[in-house]
Amino acid sequence: MFIPGVAVTQFLAWAGFIYSVVTKAIMILPVAVMFNHPKRTTYILSFLYLLVIIEAFIIDFLWIGPDSGLTISSVTLVDDTLCEDHLGRSLMLPVYGGVPGGLLDLLLLALSLYRFVVHSIETKKRLGRTKVNVYMRLLFEHSVLYFVL
Repeated sequence: MFIPGVAVTQFLAWAGFIYSVVTKAIMILPVAVMFNHPKRTTYILSFLYLLVIIEAFIIDFLWIGPDSGLTISSVTLVDDTLCEDHLGRSLMLPVYGGVPGGLLDLLLLALSLYRFVVHSIETKKRLGRTKVNVYMRLLFEHSVLYFVL
């Protein structure tokens, strides 16, 4: 039986999962490029990314999947009908499930900050003044922007 409220809720949840997968994948490459050995850094970050994505998929499947116990009911108030959802699992499941993804984002920020600071110190030693490479600055700014948003 097709219930539009359940379908919309599940669509939004899975669209959010896909958005998270794509944005994390996009942010791994610039952080890896900031290092001298991008291939090794890419492999390590990709492995961590894969673990986070598998965990996020399992959490989403348990929380909003077909056997999750999600039910949508309609409530009528005076002249308006509202949809109300009842989750079969605890609301804390996606909160705890989001911890590994948040830690990966924090790790990406910390690595880009570390590499930016090392680059600034190296250029100051070489040139006698602080002059940061434009590309390094852009990569760092995008990393910080990704973490904040």
